[in-house]
Amino acid sequence: MKASFAEVLARETATLSSVADVAGLKRWRGELVDLATNPETAYARVLRPTGDPQERAVFLDSWRDLIAAALGRVVAGNPTEHASTDARQMAVSVLAALYGGTILSRVAREPAPLRTSVELALAPLLLPSDTPAGQGEKTGPSVP
Repeated sequence: MKASFAEVLARETATLSSVADVAGLKRWRGELVDLATNPETAYARVLRPTGDPQERAVFLDSWRDLIAAALGRVVAGNPTEHASTDARQMAVSVLAALYGGTILSRVAREPAPLRTSVELALAPLLLPSDTPAGQGEKTGPSVP
């Protein structure tokens, strides 16, 4: 599992370092859902609740910090509109949405629950047209 953790953190470090605005956040969101719903990726492996709990805790702390830093840049880019947004709390919500949404998507055998969960976790930073209520259902890759 360590290799999957390292692979995800390396990719997230590179990807999230370029997220500084809503457009970047939307790109990351789409890529994240696509990767998490593809059973062949490291993302699908790390979103399964297996492995050493200590390793998983360190991994999740690192991933949360990467997400929080990116969300913090998005908030800083529009402080008036997002003044009450706590990037660290939102990062925890994103991780919870990833785990819960992945489980629901596996049961449903479609990516919509995961996509909806992540979109709702990010909703405070997105425009209404970027959230589930503002979009029709999308089709996507198979679910692990």
